[in-house]
Amino acid sequence: MLQLYRSDCSGSDTDDSGSDDYEQISKAVSLFRSNQNNVFATALIAAKYYMTYLDKNEGRTPAQSGFAWTMEILATPGGSEKMFRMSATLFYQLHDLLVSKYGLQSSIHMNTIESLAIFLVVCGHGMSNSALHGIFKHSGETISRKIEDVLICLVSMSEHYIRPIDPNFPTTHSRITND
Repeated sequence: MLQLYRSDCSGSDTDDSGSDDYEQISKAVSLFRSNQNNVFATALIAAKYYMTYLDKNEGRTPAQSGFAWTMEILATPGGSEKMFRMSATLFYQLHDLLVSKYGLQSSIHMNTIESLAIFLVVCGHGMSNSALHGIFKHSGETISRKIEDVLICLVSMSEHYIRPIDPNFPTTHSRITND
C-alpha cells in the first residue's frame, strides 16, 4: 500500500500535501501495527490464563473412596493393626474420645474417621503426602490440613494424659544421670 502511494507521489505533480498524506498513512500503518501487536499480546495472555486456570482435567471418580478404604481396613481381621498400629476397637475408642472431648470435626468432604485414619497411617508408616493422595483420593492440601487438625486434638488430649508424677522434677532418672 505504501509502495503504491510512493509511486503515486513520486510523479512531477507532487507537492507538500503529498508528503503530508504519506506521513499520515505512515503513522496510520504504524498505529495499526502497534494495535495488532497489542491484540496479539492480549490473545497470548488470554490463552495462557485459559490453559492455566480454566482448562482443567475432568474430576477423578475413584473406584473406592478413602472412607471406604478405611472401613475395609477396620473390618478386615488384623488389618487395623497393620495399617493403624492399633485394634479396630481402640481406633473407634480414640475416635470417639477425640470427637467428643477434643473437638475433632468432620468437613464437607471428609469425616473424622477418615481424618484419624490418615493421621495414623502417616505416623505408623511415614507415608508421603502423594502416597496418601493415592490411597485416600484427596488433594495434598486437604490431607495436610486434616493431619494438622488431628494433631491439634491429640496435643490438647496429651495435656490430660501425659504429665509427670511430680511437676517440680526433684530427681533425675538414673539413665540420664549415668549418660
